[in-house]
Amino acid sequence: MISLFSGKMCLLVVCIFIAFLCIFCTSNYFIREGFSESFNKELHIVRNMVSGKINDLRIRFLQEAELLERDRELKEAILSRNHEVLREFCLEAKRHCHASFATITDEKGIVIIRGQSNKSGDSILVNPIIQDALKGIGVSDIVLLKNNGLSVAAATPIYYENKIIGSLLLGESFSTNNFVDTIKMMSDLETTIFLKTKRISTTIIHNGVRAVGTKIEDANVEKSVPRIVVVSLKIFFSISTVFSTFASSIFVPTARTPL
Repeated sequence: MISLFSGKMCLLVVCIFIAFLCIFCTSNYFIREGFSESFNKELHIVRNMVSGKINDLRIRFLQEAELLERDRELKEAILSRNHEVLREFCLEAKRHCHASFATITDEKGIVIIRGQSNKSGDSILVNPIIQDALKGIGVSDIVLLKNNGLSVAAATPIYYENKIIGSLLLGESFSTNNFVDTIKMMSDLETTIFLKTKRISTTIIHNGVRAVGTKIEDANVEKSVPRIVVVSLKIFFSISTVFSTFASSIFVPTARTPL
């Protein structure tokens, strides 16, 4: 168990404005001393744990998408608009890759099929990773998707006879709670993902249910985190409450890096 302070810790991962990740650490323990060398070392370990897990997902989904793109039956089904074959392909891709969504678009970014819903015919070209894929560049990143929310996703071009005929989008939405549960299992720390200042995924239980949809309770913290952590990329420390529990909190920026 990682302990940044000499007491039970909660680790909360904060995703704000998509551009950066922040690690938010809280303790029911009032801290009166400054940051020690040991504290900084353990905080570095926790941050690396979170960043490492995200990068592992990005690499895995991109590799899986590139392998799936080679399927000739997939290419023929796109050209013939065989929705039955394409739906089964997406469902199998989700199962095989442990993904929460798999989507296939045409060469213009219009959705042909989704493995996670019956919705199709809408454009997702607004998303940068789809734009890159349709330019011939396979990419993965943390993205805000139209129907899947904040996600770790990969997109790859689908070729037929050296021509791009569509793209494959594969990934995991943070709203499934799989990511926060994994981090808690690895660290024995409570974990939350925020979109701006709203919890979209968490291991914290409040009134018998996950505290999804709730916001940072302290008004000063809510205002300070975007300004100090996201914009200025500085560590932010506060004494505040988490569901009426007095806590010492640390927010640490972790910028996304290209693979």
